Amino acid sequence: MATNKNAQLRYNVLDRCFRNPGRQYFWQDLAEECSNAIEEHSGLASSISRKTIFNDMEFMKSEAGFSAPIISIPDHPRKYYRYEDMSFSIRNQPLNEQELNQLKDAVQFISRISGVAEFEWIHDIIPKLQIATDDKIGASFISYQDNVDLKNYHLIGEIFNAIRYKNALDLEYKSFKEESSFTCLFHPHHLKQYNSRWFVFGEVTEMKKVKGIHPINFALDRIVSMSISKEKYITNKDINYEDYFDEIIGVSRYKQKMPVNIRFSLHPDRYKYVETKPMHMSQKQFRFDEKTGWYKSSILVVPNPELFQKFLSFGDNVIINSPVAVVKEMRLIVQNLNKLYK
Repeated sequence: MATNKNAQLRYNVLDRCFRNPGRQYFWQDLAEECSNAIEEHSGLASSISRKTIFNDMEFMKSEAGFSAPIISIPDHPRKYYRYEDMSFSIRNQPLNEQELNQLKDAVQFISRISGVAEFEWIHDIIPKLQIATDDKIGASFISYQDNVDLKNYHLIGEIFNAIRYKNALDLEYKSFKEESSFTCLFHPHHLKQYNSRWFVFGEVTEMKKVKGIHPINFALDRIVSMSISKEKYITNKDINYEDYFDEIIGVSRYKQKMPVNIRFSLHPDRYKYVETKPMHMSQKQFRFDEKTGWYKSSILVVPNPELFQKFLSFGDNVIINSPVAVVKEMRLIVQNLNKLYK
């Protein structure tokens, strides 16, 4: 497999184009997309020839490449190109021996830095990498809850690169609440995972439907189509995502709302679970209430849907004590639930 960096970048761009059902890519379009990506990556202007594009496609279709199911579709007098199987991606291909050896070396290296505070997340991925690179280690040793079957899971890498290389996106999106989809010019700034789903935060321009919402977040599994835009990328200048989520549970944050101190009580059977796995970083130490026999604590957060979902997950083992507004909201949810089960 070719190791030239520009070649690999072109394969990734072509892969994205061939999987995009929302646009027809002729060879000139493919050349332009590759050229733009190389310029964004290196800062140098690049001109991609017809011969290069067709050589790349032949390599991708070959067994030495990716066995990609690339087909040409007549659109007189030209042809455009896409995958026959739109679920195919070169990212899903197994590693070759050279890549596997490189990954083994990487595992040894990152194991050495796992003790550094900034790299604590490495503890989670090292077992995964060791299973993938050592056939003596069985996958039965450990289980993960990764939602790899989530729709559009493959977009994580593409959106990450769009943020990294400062590319705006032409996005078509359909929320659960809307009957039809809408399109917008989107400037991605941050990716976040919550509850086994991925969300991208950023800014939308020239779109009345979401005007005034900043930042806006889109669930990746609700994206209908996505492609790199030719419009200039708008950089994030006013939101520090390192602390943006500190005052909430989940991803929904309302500018007009301030954090409130939410006091709650947990049944003795459940409090130790929440004590060892806090609901939020602001959670106070539990104290025993002799009158009720339950354990009390509090968190300082902005009330949002994810907060109530979290409390509901404890069923009848939790009671929200204050403030009144949050208690009323929880009471309304419980009353509606009660009506459903009558």
